[in-house]
Amino acid sequence: MSYSRYAIYYMPHGAFAEFGAHWLGWDPQTGTETKGIALEGLPRPREILTKSPKKYGLHATLKAPFRLAQGKTEAGLMSAFKAFCKTQKSACAGQLQFSNKGGFLSLRPSSPLKQLNQLAADCVTAFDRFRSPATPQDLMRRRKANLTAAQDELLRTWGYPYVMDEFRFHITLMGRVDGSEAEQVTTALEPVLNPLLTNPFTINDLVLAAERQDGRFCILKRAKLLD
Repeated sequence: MSYSRYAIYYMPHGAFAEFGAHWLGWDPQTGTETKGIALEGLPRPREILTKSPKKYGLHATLKAPFRLAQGKTEAGLMSAFKAFCKTQKSACAGQLQFSNKGGFLSLRPSSPLKQLNQLAADCVTAFDRFRSPATPQDLMRRRKANLTAAQDELLRTWGYPYVMDEFRFHITLMGRVDGSEAEQVTTALEPVLNPLLTNPFTINDLVLAAERQDGRFCILKRAKLLD
């Protein structure tokens, strides 16, 4: 199978991953649709709430999706990914918590964040040689978000504006909605999700993900980090 883009993600294991597959309706491990979870108290149908993040699967971005640079291959990227993970230590932070930023609902870790931020920065730099430069269309699309000067500089340097000092680790749960609706979703999800959120939150492995021709992402390789 040929892929259009690649990314480095954190993707959960076990019951947390199972929740994500059924909440979003997409399992990136098997590359299949899943039966949606039935929850009471949602302000809109689950399929509508999760339409935007569904294609990615439940994840946190460490190296945003990129097209392969000229002369680079999937095999070369895979080899570099395996080698990278063999040199990186696991990263810990405080327990994941619900975060409602203007109707954008996600899970974010409490402090300390130093290890997560460093792991993300290392991913950005280590794999940038595989990234094809951003096209004018890419830049225009990203700039619609009214980027700051610092974010625009990061966009031009790394192809993505929310890296390095602008990086904020988060696991997206749904598309943006009204703030009060996000609170309703939080209330509905808390009894299901809270028992799955460990303290501390630890990243023990990374995922090399790839975008299929239908626009959905699947897991190519999961590699363990150093203890």
